[in-house]
Amino acid sequence: TGKVEHGKYTNYLKRCQKNLNSTDYLSLRGISLETAEKMGIGFDNTLFSRGGITIPTSADGSSYAMRNIDPQSETRYLKSKGDESGLFNVEALETAKESIYIVEGYFDALSIIEAGGQAVALGGTGFDRLISIIKRNPPKYTLIISLDNDDAGQTAQIGLLNELWDLNISCVGFMPYGGNIKDANEALTKDKKSFIQAVEHGKTLEDEVLRAKKESYLKNATSNYIQNFLNGIRDSANTPKIVTGFKKLDKALDGGLYEGVYTIGAISSLGKTTLAMQIMDQIAQQGHDVLIFSLEMARTQLMAKSISRHTLINALNDGIPTNNAKSSRGITDGGRYVNYSQTEKQLINKSVLSYAEYSDHIYISEGVGDIGVKEIRQTTETHIRFMKKKPVVLIDYLQILSPHDVKASDKQNMDKAITELKRISRDNKIPILLISSFNRENYKEKVTMKAFKESGSIEYSSDVLIGLQLRGAGEKGFDEIAEKNRDPRQVELVVLKNREAKVGEKISFEYYPVFNYFKEK
Repeated sequence: TGKVEHGKYTNYLKRCQKNLNSTDYLSLRGISLETAEKMGIGFDNTLFSRGGITIPTSADGSSYAMRNIDPQSETRYLKSKGDESGLFNVEALETAKESIYIVEGYFDALSIIEAGGQAVALGGTGFDRLISIIKRNPPKYTLIISLDNDDAGQTAQIGLLNELWDLNISCVGFMPYGGNIKDANEALTKDKKSFIQAVEHGKTLEDEVLRAKKESYLKNATSNYIQNFLNGIRDSANTPKIVTGFKKLDKALDGGLYEGVYTIGAISSLGKTTLAMQIMDQIAQQGHDVLIFSLEMARTQLMAKSISRHTLINALNDGIPTNNAKSSRGITDGGRYVNYSQTEKQLINKSVLSYAEYSDHIYISEGVGDIGVKEIRQTTETHIRFMKKKPVVLIDYLQILSPHDVKASDKQNMDKAITELKRISRDNKIPILLISSFNRENYKEKVTMKAFKESGSIEYSSDVLIGLQLRGAGEKGFDEIAEKNRDPRQVELVVLKNREAKVGEKISFEYYPVFNYFKEK
């Protein structure tokens, strides 16, 4: 009889089981001989001064714990040198047909079983071993976490519940005792009838857990969201799409930018940052706020790009020769100003004022290695809370976001980043523009979705995927160097993916790299 067979200590534990009648210790702890025999409990009268209770901590007899019955002894438990998992009755996680109590002490578990319940004892406040077992084989029934009613027990209780919730294990915290009672065994010995009633009540909590889960699941029914759907339509009438300032691009995007993730990719030096910054400026000029997370360029570099573009635009508008327009370096290098003509200086001053007119709608966060999706969410939601405006967000660029987990692979971190950015867009109902690098082998090829680095997560999670290419890329006789040396460069924007509109749209641009300016042809 009992719980032990086959293991290293099987014969010893069976001999101890036969000695149970030679001690009244179990009855003093409120445990009946029937429960003790069923659970493989035994007694060894040769150890310690008064003997010890043997408690198997494995189903096969490969480990056990010994309880010194001498209340004056400092040595209470002596574990075997076997498996030493410390868990008692852990097989109940597989065999039980009802909810299972998780307790600290072995006699607490025996007390729950005495009261008609199922229980597993941790043998202390540590629960790593239990979590490891549950990960491999999740229990079918709700776990009732009932650790000791003291500081250590309650701290462990919270930690264990959090671990189980993270694993999506059905569990609930409940103690079948209260007041100053420390644990289940004390409750059993003080008032057995009340304790049995409490244990029975605890087993009904599984029904409450299942009922709550069912109610949560039923909330997914579409009928619960019809009014929200109609409210969303009404709200969208007051918050129309955001135009990019490029008419043909807006047409290809079904009117402009909406809630979602837009990813722009291109080979090096083709102007993906410049194009994205021009779009941000053109959105800001309409009075919309934009948040720019620059992970590579400094704030001053981005500002210089915008002012440089204005020097060309203002020169063209005012009929001034374009050789007076300035590059970004021509803006930021103060040493050159002494040699500038009055016309050049006036053009720069006017361009600074042109930028200043809408710069209060532009917010730039710069950082290298210290900006991740968590910081992007915090900054975005802080802006919405303070400014009462929903911004357009630009991230330059995706591959150098701070990793979610430094131990994870690049692909795992990329997948996590894309997923979280998608959530930020969805939760705040805003468009997010991502700049992505290309795989090197795709530099001379016609732009396709496979050109995007870690293309799986980018391709599947982006609502709109845009690629930039030099005119004629991928065609016979294409000369990348010659095309890059053109002024202006002939660049094509290709809509590779669009969840809500046509794909394959191709838009031609003239790109003036010196002046950071894109112009639709």
